[in-house]
Amino acid sequence: MLSLNRFSVRMKSIFRTIALLVSLLATVSCNIDFLYIQLPDTSWFYELGETQAWLHFGPGDRVTIVQSEPSSGKCQYSNGTWTASGHSVMITEDGGASRKFTRTFSHLKNSKNKNFSRIGPVDAGSLSGTVWAAVRKDSLLVLSFGPGTRAEKAVYKGISPGDGSWTSREEQGYALTGSHVALEGGESATFYGGAMLYGDVWAVPVKSRVLFLFPTFGYSLEAQTESFPFTLHLEPIS
Repeated sequence: MLSLNRFSVRMKSIFRTIALLVSLLATVSCNIDFLYIQLPDTSWFYELGETQAWLHFGPGDRVTIVQSEPSSGKCQYSNGTWTASGHSVMITEDGGASRKFTRTFSHLKNSKNKNFSRIGPVDAGSLSGTVWAAVRKDSLLVLSFGPGTRAEKAVYKGISPGDGSWTSREEQGYALTGSHVALEGGESATFYGGAMLYGDVWAVPVKSRVLFLFPTFGYSLEAQTESFPFTLHLEPIS
């Protein structure tokens, strides 16, 4: 009789343990998101042949993407918002188009199952004599670094097939500390090597010419850096 009671107590203990494990598994399954890579305020990169792609997920819901071919100077920008649910990451561009990415417990992949590598800022050393260009919504932004602590920001607003004349150009001071660029007036940029996060959008280097490609038109940007302020030539292309 005593052994039967012990058996009964042992079985009840086993059943309680099983029930506890099932309950714990159900709870974890409902809150599994924390097991996936967390995207806010992270940057990612991949390279395939001559194509490079840079992604940055903002601390809010903003995302910036640039895909470039350094050898040809071609660049395609995508800025918009992002959401994540389970393994699915949806990016909705400002123009309405959408892209789908996949996140796992350790990687970020595109629709072709290509792994992106997580990246961080790197020491710029010096930015003197360099020119960087970015697209923010309907504006083309160019940031040029001259000798000393002088920089110039050029803006072409209202991106559309047009004459390519600059809306504004102004000189300003800047301070470079490691990877961080503090611009006069409160703006800032962060150096990632082959690209620079200019505020909330990626900027790519303009070594001689960059082709900004949009669905139905484009712009060719050339920079002459023999003297400062630099000469920037912007020309519409079909």
